Amino acid sequence: MKRLVLIKRSSEPDLAHLYEHIFCDALVKQLRDAGLFSYIDYDLQAKNYRSGFIWLELVLFTTEAKAAEPSVAQLPVHFDSDQVAIGLKQLCAEVRRTSRFKARETVAALEVLQAQPWQPLDQLMHLDALANPNPQDMLRFSERKSHTNTIRCELASAKAFATRHPRLIPLFHVVASAIQSNLCEELPVRHGFFCSTGERNEPLISGSETSWFRHHPSGKKILLDACETSLALFGRMASGGFIERMAVLLQTGSYNSRFSFPSELRIFEATGTLVGGEGWRTLGTQKNIKKLLANTTLFLESRQNRQQLLLREVFGS
Repeated sequence: MKRLVLIKRSSEPDLAHLYEHIFCDALVKQLRDAGLFSYIDYDLQAKNYRSGFIWLELVLFTTEAKAAEPSVAQLPVHFDSDQVAIGLKQLCAEVRRTSRFKARETVAALEVLQAQPWQPLDQLMHLDALANPNPQDMLRFSERKSHTNTIRCELASAKAFATRHPRLIPLFHVVASAIQSNLCEELPVRHGFFCSTGERNEPLISGSETSWFRHHPSGKKILLDACETSLALFGRMASGGFIERMAVLLQTGSYNSRFSFPSELRIFEATGTLVGGEGWRTLGTQKNIKKLLANTTLFLESRQNRQQLLLREVFGS
């Protein structure tokens, strides 16, 4: 495992926040192009503070992921209209406000921030995160909160299957968490959603893993588009050996060496079953993972519409 923490600072907090979204989108695309998947290969977290301070944390689990480390801090980011628009959609959905920004002025400021080197945390002596010299209202957010819509994204195990195979339900939560982790990157990158799952305090349900996405109203086709994006992601995961690599993770991983190697207490709270390393080595076979996916459905739901996708159509049965 390799942990990389990078720091960057801007005198304009809103611009730094937008930059964080755009940079992370570009990084996710690079990791995807390398055939890597969240949860299995890496964990990416980014935070932004009102002082204009950006915290980027990337934990690399696999040998393939570690090979990407040298290029992260030097990642080229192009601020074309599409990239900026997607990043701004994510940001506006997160803060629940609209923006009246000036494109040319904002892109120029983003390019200046991109040219500023990331600073590895190991090389940092001291940073006064409270000091902030007179920020400008560059993105010109609305004073009042704006209306946003929510998409509920649920991966659910078939009830009959869960009844017949209760022993596999803890495994379902691990596999479904891995898939949701990738959806929480892919849907924002493609559609400008904000994954608001971490803001919700909802009880865990056995046989169900749910994510929530917030977005500003963007047409009647948005749910269908999200379903097509999910289908394309699942296709890449299937062809990229997701089942095989998930099995390797579970059979070779350890709670002593793996960051976030399945969240045992979270799964215990959902299922009432505590599984340790030896248990995952028994449960986490390709056969069991295939069986689970063949009996799992993705539900995408908004106020007006509902779409569903049977995972066996992608991963086989």
